[in-house]
Amino acid sequence: MLIHQLPQVFAEVKRVERLNVPLAMKTAHTQASAAGKTPVLFHRRDREEWLVTIRLADMLLVSQMVEAARCMRGEADDQPSPSDST
Repeated sequence: MLIHQLPQVFAEVKRVERLNVPLAMKTAHTQASAAGKTPVLFHRRDREEWLVTIRLADMLLVSQMVEAARCMRGEADDQPSPSDST
């Protein structure tokens, strides 16, 4: 799933060693609201995994957006994700 497949999502991407997550989310929310979108913060430190921060109030909505995008692509619910191949 690529973020451009979710046009209702405002993706804020940060790659820094020290991130003030609440401030970054506040900024993302302000910008997303002006665009009529839902803010999602993608962030990571160098040589570490990507993390995603979503406001709890937006969690169900983002989940529904992802599921709708999967259905449009014809992905079945029973397909294993890459992380399931252990």
